[in-house]
Amino acid sequence: MTDTKRIIPTEHYIYLTENNKTNFTLTDGTKIYLNKNSKLVYTNRYNETNRSVKMEGEAYFEVRHNPEKPFVVEAGDARIKVTGTSFNVKMDERADIRTTLTEGSIRFEMRGQQVILTPNQQLLYTDSSHRIDISSIDIDKELAWMEGVIRHKSVLFSDLMDGLMKQFRVRIVINNEQLKKSSVSMTGSFAEDQSLEQILNVIAITYPFTWEKRESVYYIK
Repeated sequence: MTDTKRIIPTEHYIYLTENNKTNFTLTDGTKIYLNKNSKLVYTNRYNETNRSVKMEGEAYFEVRHNPEKPFVVEAGDARIKVTGTSFNVKMDERADIRTTLTEGSIRFEMRGQQVILTPNQQLLYTDSSHRIDISSIDIDKELAWMEGVIRHKSVLFSDLMDGLMKQFRVRIVINNEQLKKSSVSMTGSFAEDQSLEQILNVIAITYPFTWEKRESVYYIK
């Protein structure tokens, strides 16, 4: 009589957020917060021999410590490996990857390159040049999406407009030369569900300008 082992088929679990955010806890106690327009995939074999997930978009991970089974995030061709820590990962449509560490340490692996991050550091991998840059950042600002807000801290007016263009995927033209060259910085927060029009009206309280929209382009005057 021959012993046979029942083969359990691999099942894939997929989270797609579209216009909503979600959070959930995996079988090992690891918590994941998934931002809007993001995707996360793992299988029913998670936590058997390894702890591996694949993602697109943006997610924050609070990983349960287990040195025997490192937690691995696959984002495109990159691998982010940890044993137990908290960190944020964002991959945009250009396949650029931004990893931010809040506590513990992580190892970022890409195309033969390996980098160790320490808390309050952010790694930016630019896919077009295969370049890795590391900088110290404001954690509260980077993780504001989890609270449903957008934070700006000590940014120039021109940089603020650049950020709004990327966020809303529109074009903003600054025709006010004083504002273009202004060295005055701004700190503030906006609710994530505010429209660009509402945000511009709020900013106009601090900066003396008017704006108008013509053919999907916003002009600052």
